[in-house]
Amino acid sequence: MKISFYFVYNKPIWKAWRGYSSAIFLDLGKKITPMNSQQSEKAEWSISLASCPWEIYQGDTLIIDYNSDPEVIDDFIPKLEGLKIEEIRFDTPSQSWVIQLNDGTQIMTSLNFDDEKCAIIGVSQSYLLLSSGKIAIEQPTDKQLS
Repeated sequence: MKISFYFVYNKPIWKAWRGYSSAIFLDLGKKITPMNSQQSEKAEWSISLASCPWEIYQGDTLIIDYNSDPEVIDDFIPKLEGLKIEEIRFDTPSQSWVIQLNDGTQIMTSLNFDDEKCAIIGVSQSYLLLSSGKIAIEQPTDKQLS
């Protein structure tokens, strides 16, 4: 069965940032303003590459990866802002999830172990991208929604 992540396609990335260590996040879709002014804006959708190895390519050229120096990651990742996701697919030969951006950039994740996961996190539903092209769908709890 092929799943289309159409709900994130053609939405501009309005925030691209590095979290702890080499984790990167791409926020897209509507900006959701929290009721509490102490909290920052949330994204309608956020792609989380937090517990998986990732590489970013332009054509066949590796630009940056999860082993890059944090300063190099911090310098590069914001350059993804304004780009749009054209497709998310599982590439069987390389056993990688591929996030195709509209300028030709590809973000690839190779998930080799069960604890390596990437996620498409939404306000009302999240998708875990697992090894071997598997997907787990999660519903947030009431606590996560607040």
